[in-house]
Amino acid sequence: SIMRLNEKLNLEENRILFCSDLHYNHRNVLNLSQRPFKDVEEMNQYLIETLKSTLKPGDIIFDLGDTFWQVKQDEVEKFFKACPENVTWYKVMGNHDKSTLYYGDNNAFIKKHYKVISDRLHFNLEYKKETCLLILSHFPELDWHGRFRGSLMLHGHCHGHLDKLNKESGELRVDVGFDGELAKNYGSFLIPFEYIYDYFKGFTKECRYFNEYFNKHFK
Repeated sequence: SIMRLNEKLNLEENRILFCSDLHYNHRNVLNLSQRPFKDVEEMNQYLIETLKSTLKPGDIIFDLGDTFWQVKQDEVEKFFKACPENVTWYKVMGNHDKSTLYYGDNNAFIKKHYKVISDRLHFNLEYKKETCLLILSHFPELDWHGRFRGSLMLHGHCHGHLDKLNKESGELRVDVGFDGELAKNYGSFLIPFEYIYDYFKGFTKECRYFNEYFNKHFK
């Protein structure tokens, strides 16, 4: 399913952060992505402690998928209890997210923690007098809604392996996942929109708006 949020979000009202591919409780991801933890318990604790130390009341988080791996209900509750009560989570489903835990009524114990759950999300965000259209998908897309108008494509899934291609293409697309260059350079898997905006402005700085950049370089 594809969902477009009706409301236009504004950073003056809420802090907006993005994350992907946390792989909480996923032992194999330690080797596959060369994460710097001695075991999965240490990684889980790091994820929880980062939530506790980073999140503030009123924060909005867009989770782009592959959050948990074979996780039990008490572990999910522990994860979300690390957040202030009025933090709002939006979910984009990943290939490792078990749909029965998010959809329906029977044993969908993760469902209640998210305001919205969808395969893809589109929404407008007002920042620095520019309306940015964000396209969120777990998987990177070669073409996406609003690309010709300078919309921003945020994805996960690739664990940093697409970073070079994304950057060299000059496209307005970036991996916001735990193992991607963006998160590593920022120093946290919770990436604020301001940092993502500045990343894109780093190579569109000669253009005032993202749609101006697209029209100049890709049309």
